[in-house]
Amino acid sequence: CPHCPQTEETIYHYLFVCLQYQPERHVLAQALGWKATSLSHLLPNPAAIPHLVHYINKTHHLKSILGKILMPTT
Repeated sequence: CPHCPQTEETIYHYLFVCLQYQPERHVLAQALGWKATSLSHLLPNPAAIPHLVHYINKTHHLKSILGKILMPTT
């Protein structure tokens, strides 16, 4: 992880552990409650996707790879 010395950057670390993203994680937890703390509830849950996209965009962590992620309109 670029923010946590000697720590491997994993999806779990990025979403749930890295202190750099604590404010964004707090917003995610406020929106989704306990479901924001579990990969098995967060990733496959269609209702969580907008909140997860917001988290990813606010952290700017994947911006150099993906750019800004937009939600499709229905």
